[in-house]
Amino acid sequence: MSVGGTAAGAAIGFMVFGPFGGAVGAAIGGAAGANQRANKFKENYPVQVMVAIDEQLTTMNVNQQVERYISETFSQLEELQNQLVTEVNSMLNHMQNKLAEYCGKQEAINHRNQQEISQMRAEIEKIISEMKYFSQQLSQVSA
Repeated sequence: MSVGGTAAGAAIGFMVFGPFGGAVGAAIGGAAGANQRANKFKENYPVQVMVAIDEQLTTMNVNQQVERYISETFSQLEELQNQLVTEVNSMLNHMQNKLAEYCGKQEAINHRNQQEISQMRAEIEKIISEMKYFSQQLSQVSA
């Protein structure tokens, strides 16, 4: 109940109707005051709500929270990127080592094959040389 509305209603009721009118006037004044306050609250409610929301947003520092969220998110992405780069580099190093090992083995095989071929060539040349010698020997015997 409104104190101002109750007092004014009591005074008017007392002057018009006497002591009983004072009580009735106080009740009517109080109800009217409460109704007036409710209407005033309804008028001011949207403005007050927006002011309260603005104050909350100001105290929450939304920009800072958004910046922190973005920073944390990108920090996590950066960490994942670093893990990915590390994993890919590890795989590349492993592949490079395997390739170097394979190339080394292949070089050894090629070197061994080349030595075998050189040895066969030397033996073939020796056989050809001996055949030429025997061919000359046979030519001289038959002549």
